[in-house]
Amino acid sequence: MEKLTWKDLIQLSMSELRQASMLDQFETDSENQYSKAIVYYLEENLLELKELSPSDQEIKFLIDFRIMMLERDYSDDDIKDWLEEGETISEEKQAELYFLAAYAAAEIQSYVYSKELYQKAYPRLKKIGADKKAIKSLLNLVVSEQCNIDSKKLILDYNFVATEARKAGDPIVEGLCFLNMSYEHQKLGGLELALNFVNQALDLLQNDFGANHYYSALAHRCHVLIELGRYNEALFDFQKIKVSRASESLEALKVIQVLLGEKQMEVKMEHLEHTWRERLFLSKKGKKAKKLTKTENDLLQILSTGPKSKAELIESLYGEKIDFFAAESRLKMLLSRFRKKCPGVVSIENSLYQIVDDNFLIQSHEILDQLQQA
Repeated sequence: MEKLTWKDLIQLSMSELRQASMLDQFETDSENQYSKAIVYYLEENLLELKELSPSDQEIKFLIDFRIMMLERDYSDDDIKDWLEEGETISEEKQAELYFLAAYAAAEIQSYVYSKELYQKAYPRLKKIGADKKAIKSLLNLVVSEQCNIDSKKLILDYNFVATEARKAGDPIVEGLCFLNMSYEHQKLGGLELALNFVNQALDLLQNDFGANHYYSALAHRCHVLIELGRYNEALFDFQKIKVSRASESLEALKVIQVLLGEKQMEVKMEHLEHTWRERLFLSKKGKKAKKLTKTENDLLQILSTGPKSKAELIESLYGEKIDFFAAESRLKMLLSRFRKKCPGVVSIENSLYQIVDDNFLIQSHEILDQLQQA
């Protein structure tokens, strides 16, 4: 059986890592131990992670970094020290280190620094042939940008990265993009569309069953189902998350309980993902999106793929069911209703209707140049 290289190892899903380890597909015992380190990290199994002792000192360095991340007791300066210490390690291990450092910065809400590190991780990962992980760095770059400026809507960017992930054959990153798109649609009141996206996300994330982001997607779907009034289905997801050891997802359940009225529930904010902190903040401010109708959901979904002309919207929404002038009148009324519910979300520019989206990644010439050169 063909052995897996380092760049293969750092891109495998949890189920693939377990299978490769069982089949002894890694080139060295140290790489096999790093595969276990990734699984233990994703499961937040700190005890088992600390038991690993690879002979390869560069791999030990990366495992120690993951331990620091799970212990959540570090600062930007600590990350900079680790990067400085890692300057002497091999090129392929440095690529992984920069990705981990960027993620670590985001975990302590240092989003500007996180973006800087993801932009450095991307070309390093591309250089060693880790294309899937490079695309994941793009996704996390978009997430860090959105966390840095809450008001930004980056639906088109998530759609762009999802397309790149699909081309590279990475269902995990594609699923995470759909999860983020689902949350954006939920905030706009497009609950049916949000449910559609999170269902797709969970299908794609099956290979990472047990990882925090899988349970995070379940928690998000639970919240969407509650807002749709589908409580029995929401309870089913709620019970599945309770068996998780992922602290972030367990804290997300507490947020759901707070949103349902249990105001005395104590939530550990430091263990919450950004989207769940935002939900708590919006709840305290009394802000809640108005639920969209099916046609309004359809409009949002169509515009999520990019700018559209009036004729394209009419064709997509109404087809040939009614004549053009009647359809034009209906579209006008639909846009008026949508703008009242979601002010400032849809605009028209050069005769094209579009979501008022910041397109941070798409408009970043530096990043696009790196994509084209790759």
